[in-house]
Amino acid sequence: YEQAARIPLVVAEPGVAKAGSRTAALVETVDVYPSLCGLAGLTPPDGLDGATFVPLLKDPNARPKGSVVHVYPR
Repeated sequence: YEQAARIPLVVAEPGVAKAGSRTAALVETVDVYPSLCGLAGLTPPDGLDGATFVPLLKDPNARPKGSVVHVYPR
């Protein structure tokens, strides 16, 4: 379960994050699309399950989510 729930996420956006920055903040894979929209200057469509993690790129100490949900089917 731990291997499926804790996956690495690497994001590089010139001028946004300091190279080599790390965070222990929680994000979900459903957050990738709205975050890419935000980085591209686009408004994400309504009704998405995810939320942008762009604030984490600007401040790795930010904690936008207090919890996340992950389902591991068997």
